[in-house]
Amino acid sequence: MLVGKLKKTRSAKRYNALHSRFPNLESIRDFVFGDTYLNKIKVNITSKYKKLPPAILHDACVYVLGKIATVVDSIEDAYIGSAEFFVKYIKDVFGDKTVIYTDPTGDGRGISQGDAAVNAAYRLDLSREDWYVYDDNYGTSEEKRFVAYFKRYAEQLQSKYDKVYLVRNERHLAIYSFDSGERFEPDYLLFLHSNKTDGYEQYQVFIEPKGTHLIPKETWKEDFLLELEAKSIPVKRFVDDNDYRIWGFHFFNHEERTSEFDADFSRIL
Repeated sequence: MLVGKLKKTRSAKRYNALHSRFPNLESIRDFVFGDTYLNKIKVNITSKYKKLPPAILHDACVYVLGKIATVVDSIEDAYIGSAEFFVKYIKDVFGDKTVIYTDPTGDGRGISQGDAAVNAAYRLDLSREDWYVYDDNYGTSEEKRFVAYFKRYAEQLQSKYDKVYLVRNERHLAIYSFDSGERFEPDYLLFLHSNKTDGYEQYQVFIEPKGTHLIPKETWKEDFLLELEAKSIPVKRFVDDNDYRIWGFHFFNHEERTSEFDADFSRIL
């Protein structure tokens, strides 16, 4: 089979520069004449002439395109997310972190999970829980529901795995979608560790509680989480007999994702 190779002409270089900013762009013609980019821009010109001279039209186009070029140049390059995950010590990624909330909101953000104002169904003193890495949870109400959900199964997990740790991701790390390289910071990571005859087995599960109103807007995040198990490639620093598994679950949402999340969670039990 013969495969054509893109010739590095000036036109190709211009296209590559645009495509790095707009991953869905098909061609320079698409950028100019398509329905998504320049063709949708309207230019209003105020002039004393009823019929605009070509020179004014030319100057207006040059001016507007110059402004557009400045904006395009300021866009960071887009990348395709790598499927490879490299080993790092947890202590090099997660650490003690002080988070200050100046305006706690009605969705529960900024309020302690043990606060009397929190619904009794998911009120918890997390300083007493050995499976929760930090002393408290100041996330949204949906995040608090998830942590309370997890507590119901913590003992079962600890009977199956040697180590069980749920970690709140306070902007410690991000992952990038395989298709477009979009940045995503899942709210929680679950680490499960089991000893084997030779080495150990470790699961790293990314979990994202999501409010009902946000689900339709952020479906790409859920799709990405569900791709992790099949597509992610753990890269070992040294040759060993350890098994590293990277998973992602459906969104946790008590109204719309209960059955899906239950099914995901049952797999690790």
